[in-house]
Amino acid sequence: MIAAVGLAIFGGTLFQFGWAGIVGAFVIVSASILFAIGSVWTLRKTWADRTWPPDVSVDAAKAMRRLRVFSVVSCCSGVIIIGGAIALMVLDESFWRYALTLFIGVLTLSNGILLLRGLTHPPKDDFWTSK
Repeated sequence: MIAAVGLAIFGGTLFQFGWAGIVGAFVIVSASILFAIGSVWTLRKTWADRTWPPDVSVDAAKAMRRLRVFSVVSCCSGVIIIGGAIALMVLDESFWRYALTLFIGVLTLSNGILLLRGLTHPPKDDFWTSK
């Protein structure tokens, strides 16, 4: 999959040359096909198993941990985006160009906060044994 992404980037750089634009389009199409094949290969453990979709079980604790990490990163990046947008709105003359960035930062921060508030904490160890 990493090779497909690299191939797509190479195909995108071919668009800047007029004569290689069509070749770049074919390279991007082949990279997207390779990316799809790589995605299937990461899901399928073996080709002998004919069931689809393959059994990819997700541990609930790991999923909650990833969601918490994502929401904390979202909050931090939202604050950074908001601070950068305000700084650019003050320092640069074009106000409205950075107003959209400020709006995106506010959406990112609010999304992270809503995710953190919506997550339930895992029960304590003695939850099932206490009377």
